[in-house]
Amino acid sequence: MKYTRLCIIMLLVSVCAISHAYENEIYIWQRDWRPELSASVERIAQTGNGFKVLTGDLRAENERIGFSKAPVTWEYLVHKGKVTVDVRMRTGLARFFAREDTSAIAAYLARNVDAVIEEAKAAGVDIAGVELDYDCPSGKIKDFARFIRTIRPHLKGRPLSVTALPSWLDSPDCQDLFNAADQYVLQLHSFEPPKNGDSRHYIFPDDKALGYFKRAVSFRRPFYVSLPTYGYEVAYGKDDEFVGLRAESGVQYYGEGIKRSMVFSDPAAIVKFLDAVSRVPSEHFAGVCWFRLPVASDRFNWDMAAFERVMKRETPQGHLRVETARKPGGPQELFLVNDGELNFSDDVNFDIIWKGDRPLYDVLSGFDHTDLPGGNGVRVTGRAPRVGHRKMIGWFRTAGDGAISNSEVRYHEEQ
Repeated sequence: MKYTRLCIIMLLVSVCAISHAYENEIYIWQRDWRPELSASVERIAQTGNGFKVLTGDLRAENERIGFSKAPVTWEYLVHKGKVTVDVRMRTGLARFFAREDTSAIAAYLARNVDAVIEEAKAAGVDIAGVELDYDCPSGKIKDFARFIRTIRPHLKGRPLSVTALPSWLDSPDCQDLFNAADQYVLQLHSFEPPKNGDSRHYIFPDDKALGYFKRAVSFRRPFYVSLPTYGYEVAYGKDDEFVGLRAESGVQYYGEGIKRSMVFSDPAAIVKFLDAVSRVPSEHFAGVCWFRLPVASDRFNWDMAAFERVMKRETPQGHLRVETARKPGGPQELFLVNDGELNFSDDVNFDIIWKGDRPLYDVLSGFDHTDLPGGNGVRVTGRAPRVGHRKMIGWFRTAGDGAISNSEVRYHEEQ
């Protein structure tokens, strides 16, 4: 009896260990391999298991297929864990994949993938597999599955994975596609352009993600989930209509009447999802692929400290504070400092209170202010700086013995 109990305990411990032994792979989607990217790779390789690297685009050019190789500094990835080459496949390919014979396309893509792999090998990086990123409509999954079966013999036995959209999971052709590949990556992130400023903004579908995960489990095929670290800047016109968005880089909307807001994926929601996932039995769930690797200059991504916390299934904490400085004979300058782990989507605010007469003051850096009841202060509202940064948000000059003080900074639901 004691032996039986011991076996049961050991089995339970083993199951618990397996449930938390998921891999963490990180997408490198950048096309500019600057030294800061090397610094991020070096740091996150201590926590993650490997990288999925954007290495090229397969696209349709009129009546021909073309491949554009993305520049990669392979030396950054030497001895940094498992590396998978990722090819982005444009939706214009659908009419080519609809053909019965796609062997020529498969051979062409395989030759280009081979060239990328040889380039990596020459730099000292062994490639663990190939991933095809193709966001086709659900009605085209059958054609894509046929192409996957066609290209596999050309890949010399290398493991092949495909990305999958949640909208695919109800397609009768989805099982065939997953069977054709070695594994798939369910993308649990997207951003639908909002109709106006009142629309809900989200990148991670926190209210549906667990349902998608359970549906993925039912296919009984090896799979990962792709989770977002990134954000967007969204622009609206004077009538609150959607104008455009920006991520990493792109057009900036500074015209008259244009309003901008930030949308970030919520680390707390993702940690909550991963906690729920750990309680769903699945022998086929392999881990998480994070999109995308944070770098120092990326304004639209998590800070690296936050990313490391989430990878460990911990919730990062935000903290902002107001800092004051005064030069001899000058006004009192106010700075907002982000010394926490979170970049903030929403505006933050705090109060400035004074004693005595109303001081001279100005509010800077895009911040606004409104008078507090009683006339002895103002509420200052605006966009917080990124983690590790500070910005001057105003100055105050008091008369005589006048002094100013500030409240704690309020953000999120605390506002």
